[in-house]
Amino acid sequence: MSDPSPMERWEKGTELTDIWAQQGSGKKPEKSKTPEKKK
Repeated sequence: MSDPSPMERWEKGTELTDIWAQQGSGKKPEKSKTPEKKK
């Protein structure tokens, strides 16, 4: 499974991109249910 390019991630949603970056783009992008959990 090839991860989508950073641009594609950004187009899909900056929130998803944030989560991807936080998880090191290792896991699939989960919908940000709690945006406060960004630490």
